[in-house]
Amino acid sequence: MLLIRHRMLLLAMSVGWVSIMWGGNYALRDYWEPDEARFVYIAREMAASGEWLVPHRHGVPYADKPPLMFWLINAGEMVFPEPLGSRLPSALGVFLSLWGTYRIARLWCGRRTAIRSVVVLSSVWQFWDTGGMGQIDPLLLGLEMTALHLLFSYNKSKGSALSIYPAFLSMGFAALAKGPVGILLPTGVYLLVRYYADRDSPRIPAARFAIGLMLAAAVPLAWVALCYLSGAPSEYLRELLFSQNFSRAAGKLGHQRPFYYYLYNLPISFLPWTLFIPVAYRHLRRENSALLDKLLVWSLFVVLFFSIPASKRNLYIMLALPAMSIGVAAGWEGIRASRVCRQIALGILISAAIMFAGAALITAFSMHLPFIKNNEATAFTLRDLSAWIFMIPMIVATGGIKGMMRFHLGDWPAAFAIAMCMTFASVGTFVLPAFNHMKTPQEIKPLAAEHLPEGGRLLLYDMRGEILALNSGHMGTIARDDQEMRAAMRQQGEGLAIFLHKNAENLNERFPSITETGEFRMGSKKYTWAAFKNPETTP
Repeated sequence: MLLIRHRMLLLAMSVGWVSIMWGGNYALRDYWEPDEARFVYIAREMAASGEWLVPHRHGVPYADKPPLMFWLINAGEMVFPEPLGSRLPSALGVFLSLWGTYRIARLWCGRRTAIRSVVVLSSVWQFWDTGGMGQIDPLLLGLEMTALHLLFSYNKSKGSALSIYPAFLSMGFAALAKGPVGILLPTGVYLLVRYYADRDSPRIPAARFAIGLMLAAAVPLAWVALCYLSGAPSEYLRELLFSQNFSRAAGKLGHQRPFYYYLYNLPISFLPWTLFIPVAYRHLRRENSALLDKLLVWSLFVVLFFSIPASKRNLYIMLALPAMSIGVAAGWEGIRASRVCRQIALGILISAAIMFAGAALITAFSMHLPFIKNNEATAFTLRDLSAWIFMIPMIVATGGIKGMMRFHLGDWPAAFAIAMCMTFASVGTFVLPAFNHMKTPQEIKPLAAEHLPEGGRLLLYDMRGEILALNSGHMGTIARDDQEMRAAMRQQGEGLAIFLHKNAENLNERFPSITETGEFRMGSKKYTWAAFKNPETTP
């Protein structure tokens, strides 16, 4: 009974920590493009159309991602209000990532290092920023970390099969979130750590491991089989199974980067703790080389795995961040004893306080500065901002400086880590939501209410425009050229069409059914809207 109470308390504390760190971001910030608005839009189109197996975008099958993310978004919106409910997958992924990091660190290093690992990972900019967005990668990371901590805990379960099959199920759901990497990555990390860096621990029997992998593969394959049996287009299945995997690896899809991309990207992704890694590495090499070997094998495998394909993004290597966070936490004493590290930490907080103070001053006097007032996009960005939103993280960073000065002979790294976490939390609660007017097309909501009939589609000229359709409250239709746009206008009869400003020349000549036009802006993007009405098709 006492153990159950302890675990429930730990669970409640973990949920509370996630709420403090990311709650403001989840509840107050609108849906931003590209990924977040796209995924919410696809999820809502899935719910509106009843096509629960095959995701669609603008009525066309969407093969870029499997459906787990969209299912969870719909589940979240059934339980919680928007936009909080839409971010259930991200919140779940963040929670599982921190929980898995804690469990692995406690297994390898003890409770104190485990707690420090959670705080370090929470204050890694890449993890905090991505975890606050409605993206698939936090969910993928959470499921991968769940699988890894269950696999690494095998020796504590006395060889029970029940302890490992949930791990493979977690891999299967990871594959249902973002494809085969959900199985390949945790499998590779586990095997390399166990066979090359931790040979003394009990190993999962080969037969049982093979059954587990088949169980993991059965989860996404069951969904693919249901898609096939339900009559999903063959083009959709071909793109899902082949193009999205092999073409992306070959660089035909996605973001092409050089082989060495992660050599400079990973240090940036792990900031601010990258600056303390040399000291932590030296401390671990001297005090706990076995742990260091595990963490190095883990991190290097993730980096090398994603360095081979031509398509690369910084989000792909997020599975390396928990290992690096455990390494920093395990090297805590070496960092605390280093005067250089302490000076670096103070410099980071002082720089943050100065940066936020400067942002507050620029915001307060923005309309009096010629280089801002005369720049349309910048003036639009700063028009509704208040200086006080930057003062709050500045005060938090300043409090962190005072805390470090107070504990200059004690546990100053803890004061620094907590200060970074609270600074990030204040940015998510106060700063980011203030940019909603710039990051979302708020002007389209009243336009859609005025010009779009019930059940009408928003017409989009040569752009995906998920964020436009999402904020209009209507499904979208893409017209690639003038001919397709005229056909869509005739078919719908009346409604609203959106053009990028560069594609909006001579609209009335090109589309005689247009009755009214106007302009609106979303950040640096400028759009032209056009209301249309075809007398011959409109009652």
